[in-house]
Amino acid sequence: MMKKTLVFLIIAITACSLILSQTHAKSETGEPAPAKANQKVAKFGMPYLECFKTTEAGEDEVYLVVSGNWRGGESFQHRFPNASGHWDLNDREGDPPVKDQNLINFTMNDGDAVDLVVMVMEEDGGTSGGWTSLAGSVIGLVNPKAGSIITTIGKFLTIEDSDDFIGAFSVHIQNEGGNILAQFKPRDRVSDISDPNEYWIKAKVVMNGDGSDYSSVFSVTD
Repeated sequence: MMKKTLVFLIIAITACSLILSQTHAKSETGEPAPAKANQKVAKFGMPYLECFKTTEAGEDEVYLVVSGNWRGGESFQHRFPNASGHWDLNDREGDPPVKDQNLINFTMNDGDAVDLVVMVMEEDGGTSGGWTSLAGSVIGLVNPKAGSIITTIGKFLTIEDSDDFIGAFSVHIQNEGGNILAQFKPRDRVSDISDPNEYWIKAKVVMNGDGSDYSSVFSVTD
C-alpha cells in the first residue's frame, strides 16, 4: 500500500511540474496576439520636398503639422521632423531637397479609416500657443468639407509675419478588405495636387503660400 501511494505521489508531482514549466515557458515567450484578418500597416510618408522659392529672403525653416481623426472620433497631432525641429530649405541654392521621410504608421483593421490634415509651415518667430495649438485648432476641419484652414487659424491664433503658412492638404486613408486606399485633396494655398494611381498611392503637391514655390511628394504604402 505504501509503495502504491508513493508511486501515485511521484506521478502527481511530475505532472504538476510539467504543467508549471509549460505555463512559465509560455509566459516568457510573450507571444503576440494573432493579427486580425486583413489587418494592414499603412505607412504615410513624404518621399520628397523641395523649395524653388522661399517665403522671404534667405532660407525657410520648414516643418509639418499633422492633425488627424480616426473613424470613431479619436484624434491625434504630430510635428515633423520632431516636436521642435525643422528643415532648412532655400531656392535650390545649396540646400538639398528633403527625401525619404516616413511620417506615421497606422495599424488598420478591415474597415478602419483615418483622416489627416497636413500643414506645411515655415518658422522664424512662432505661433501663439505653439504648434500644438496650431494642430488642435484644425482638428474639427480634417473633413475637406469643413471649411478653410487658414481662416480658422486666423480666428484662433496669431501667426506672426515671420511664421508663414505655405500650404495644406487632406488625406483620407482606409482599409477595405485588406486593400489600403487613399484620397488626397487640396486645401489652402495648394496650386496643384495630382491624383494618386491605384497601385502606388503617391501624390505630388505644389504649394505657393506667401509667395513661395514648393513641390513635394506624399505617399501611402503598406
